[in-house]
Amino acid sequence: MGFERFWRGYDWVARADLAIGWIFDWRKWLWTLVPGGGGMTWLWSAIEGRTPLQVWIDAAVVTAALAVIVYFAISILEKIRSASKARFEIPKSNPAYRQADVATIKPTADVDAREPFFQILEASEWRKEQDRTTTDTTHLVYDWREVRLSGEIHKALRNSRLDAWGEECLQGTATTPEKPIPPDTWDRVEIVFDRTAFVRTAAYFKGYTSRSRGPMAWVGVKFSRQQIFQLFPLTSSDDYRPIFEAIKHISQRTGDPDAAKFWPATRLVLRQAAYDKRVKVRGRKQLPENSPHTGNEYSELFTDVDSSYWATSEINVLATSAESQSMYHADPQTAFAWGEQGIYERNRYAELKISWTDVLKEWP
Repeated sequence: MGFERFWRGYDWVARADLAIGWIFDWRKWLWTLVPGGGGMTWLWSAIEGRTPLQVWIDAAVVTAALAVIVYFAISILEKIRSASKARFEIPKSNPAYRQADVATIKPTADVDAREPFFQILEASEWRKEQDRTTTDTTHLVYDWREVRLSGEIHKALRNSRLDAWGEECLQGTATTPEKPIPPDTWDRVEIVFDRTAFVRTAAYFKGYTSRSRGPMAWVGVKFSRQQIFQLFPLTSSDDYRPIFEAIKHISQRTGDPDAAKFWPATRLVLRQAAYDKRVKVRGRKQLPENSPHTGNEYSELFTDVDSSYWATSEINVLATSAESQSMYHADPQTAFAWGEQGIYERNRYAELKISWTDVLKEWP
């Protein structure tokens, strides 16, 4: 504590020395008052009619007064500076400070590269923009969306707007531990975003053509989930699509080939997911009686289908067709599963829609 006081005092003396020195050369003036400048002291006392002691006292008083003035001036300036600094700083208790702090968090490898790729491909703002601006696809390759998205991701990787991690392939089957992939790697290497059964995404050296590939260069390629979805935001969670699109998507992911029977296995797994609350479903509920105003049999509002509904209800074949979307899409599991009136119970839903975000989460 004593040392702190000493150095604090030393700091103030140094500041006072600097401030007074800006006004006049006080050392030179004061030096004339010490024995080496005794002649000046005697001369001053003779002119003013004072004793040398009075001259020394006056000089000491003036010096002390100047020191006090400099002290208070520096204190005032320090307070002004502190107030200005506090005015523009965000306090740590402010939510904005926490948001700024989160923004500085370094990205981490937490998702296989293919998972966000197909989520962006199916339900993102990028996908909406591509479909809106690309009206004529007759001159494009069949997988033009995949090609475009892959190109934009690799451009972001090369220009350090997106980070990637992986295990670099060595001789034989050996690989390095997982590490960041340098941006200039993407001049020679590209990720293959395919739907194969391989657990981990790989990147290969580029071949002689855009459709050919060389040896594997990296394996287990990962992205930062937060970072890539900042570049390619997904659509909101209330983005519902017609049920026939969900059935088509799921049948392709699960390898259900039974189109002749309208994909019964796919309809069953979708029903199970809805019952388990893993997939949200909306539809127009059948009214207790037809509307006296419009004659409609179904409500004009889309409402959530309760998960317990699927314990006794099935998704029917009409749900698989784009032409039948205005019709009812649910039937009782057995003849009297809904009640005494059997299939005539007014318990159906028309125009079922599925949360596309939930679909992609279950079947990426």
